[in-house]
Parts: sequence; C-alpha cells; structure tokens
Amino acid sequence: MIDDPDLTAEISRAIEPTAGELLAARQVLLAMLHQNPSVVVQEFEDQWLASVGASRPDQRLHDQRPLLTRAPEGSWKLLDPNDDRLRVHKASRISASVISGLIADGLIVQAKGDNYGLPKETISVTYPGGGDAVLIPDETPAPLSSQARVRARTDDLVFDALLDTDDYVSGLESLLGVRGLRTIREARSAMSRGLFLAGSSLLAAASEAAWFQLAAAIPKPSSRLKQSLDSGRDPSHVIDASIRFAQDHKLKTTTQLVEIQAQAHNLRDVRNYALHPVEDFDADREAWLTEAGCATLMLATRRYFVRLAELHRATLGVPRDEIADSPA
Repeated sequence: MIDDPDLTAEISRAIEPTAGELLAARQVLLAMLHQNPSVVVQEFEDQWLASVGASRPDQRLHDQRPLLTRAPEGSWKLLDPNDDRLRVHKASRISASVISGLIADGLIVQAKGDNYGLPKETISVTYPGGGDAVLIPDETPAPLSSQARVRARTDDLVFDALLDTDDYVSGLESLLGVRGLRTIREARSAMSRGLFLAGSSLLAAASEAAWFQLAAAIPKPSSRLKQSLDSGRDPSHVIDASIRFAQDHKLKTTTQLVEIQAQAHNLRDVRNYALHPVEDFDADREAWLTEAGCATLMLATRRYFVRLAELHRATLGVPRDEIADSPA
C-alpha cells in the first residue's frame, strides 16, 4: 500500500466532482428519466462518462498501462488525472451526490430492481375449485444500492438539459457554418476541461459568427453593413442592422427580437470583458467566466441559436425582388 500524502491528495482532487460536473450530470439523469420511467444507477454513470468522452474500462481485462510515475526524488505523480480508471471513481461519487440531491428535492425516489429488471411480488389468489398466484411488478421505493434504480415521481418532469455537443449543434449547421460549428465544439471541450474563460469566450465568438452569417443573407444591404460584412468588424452594427431588417419584414415578434438582441449583446459583453477587463463597472461579468457561469451559458444559448437559425431561414425566404434598398 502506497503511503504518500501528496499522492493521496492528488488522486482525491482527480476523482472529486466539481460543481459544474454535478450540474451537468444532474441534467444527464433528468434527461434519461424523461425518456425512461426508471434508470439503473450504473446506466446513469455510463451515460455521464460518455458525455465527457470517457468509458468504463473492461473489468475482464487487466489494464497494464501505468497510472503513476515516480519523480527523481522518489515522490509519486499521476500520469493523467483524466484517466478513465479514475473517472469511474468520479462517476460513482457524482451519481451518489446527484441522486441524493434529486431525492432531497422531491424529484425522484429510489426504486426497487436492478440490471435484471423490476422485481415481482407473488400474490396468492383463490377461485372456486383451486388456487394460484399472480406476479405483480413491485415499483415501491427501496434503499439505494450500486445496482439500484431511480425513477421520477411525476410523468411531467421538467428540466433544462445540457445537451451533448452533437445535439446542441443539431439544426444549426447553415447558421453557424464550418468555423462556427468548430467554435461551439471547442467551447464545449474547453468547459469539460475546466477552461471556463475559454469556453464562455468561444461561445460568444460563435454567436458573432452566427450574426455575420445572418446578416450576409440580407439582400441589398446598406453600404455600412456591407463594409462590416466585408471587413468582419463592428459586430454590434451587424446585430442591430439584422434586427432592424427582421422588424421591417415582421420575421419575428417585437418581443422575440428584443430578447434575441439583448442576449446577443450580453454575449458580446462577456467576450469583450474576457479579452480586456478594463472597466470597474464590468466586474459583474466575471461570473460568466466561472464554472457555474460557463455552464449556465451553455444551458441558455441552445434556444438562442435555434431562434437565430429560424431568423436566418426567414431572411433567406424573403422574396429578393420585393426588397428595397435597406436603410440599415
């Protein structure tokens, strides 16, 4: 047994879930329960592992890959804190924390059953001339074990899911383009690696890419808008000109356009603050560069991008020959 306090502390840090990981894992479980009436704990853990690009090592094989290395002075060090063998331990801690939290919130209860399905209770019945038994599925709550199931207490479970990357960008290909899609993917990758400033900044950059793509669909743009599109600069004007075009042609309601515009400028503020935090009154934006802030942006922006994609399609659908020169 290795007795090395520094190594113990290093491994403890590697397998201890962060607040952001717990938030993301909670959404994973709620999404699973939205699709199925009950979920096996190990299924949840495996789904979380898959969401971070990991998998459960095959227990039938003895993994000979070294997990530790020894420094010249004799101390032990982890080779990779994200090794799947360590992430399995993190997944176990995550499932215990998330499930107990959801139970405490009254959203789920522990259910009987395991990998082999739901248990059945034998009910004896009699009838004239004989008797028999009926097997009844037992869905009552049960103590939690490593093979326990959990189920939702209500059929109309409400949740905001932190979608995996493919689901997040689904339907946004035309709006984002190749570079925008890559930016989104790298934003998600940065978040999963704890690079929250990078994740939030890249998400804001993807927003700007989407607005330039949207504005490029406007027929007969003003000279100023055309100049912005050609130079790739002045995203604030690109956003506002696109909104004015949408208002003029009633492509969405005024309320929807105001909400979209506000979110677009908020993302620009986040990115600007991340790059040059020079104003004292901008300090509140620091929260968007933390783990919780980055995760919140990821949760909130999928619908924002979907609305932009709808606006992009509506702009492309405006008859070209009915457009007068835009004053934007």
